[in-house]
Amino acid sequence: MAKTRTEIHGFVRKLYRFLEQGHQINFKKLRDYRGYIHHDPACNETQAVVTLDHRDNVLSTLIHEAIHYIYPSYTECQVLLLEREIVNGLSDRQVRNIIKRFANSL
Repeated sequence: MAKTRTEIHGFVRKLYRFLEQGHQINFKKLRDYRGYIHHDPACNETQAVVTLDHRDNVLSTLIHEAIHYIYPSYTECQVLLLEREIVNGLSDRQVRNIIKRFANSL
């Protein structure tokens, strides 16, 4: 089921907040994954370490890992579904703005 403009906008705002929180973002050639996130929601520490494979689609992988952080109780299937719905629903302008904020967070 496709997300509405309002739902997409709401998620993009959460993604912006995620990027502004100062998480450590690394790039590494990965063998079996496009990326992964190390974060323990039970711990008081709010910082996460995100590792992305630069050889794959960085934008959708960043969104995927942010979903894991924002919704820690989601299963991998739920994360993949939400990632696909978000990526397919983004406007060109939203993509440009996400890339700009992502670059600023590095």
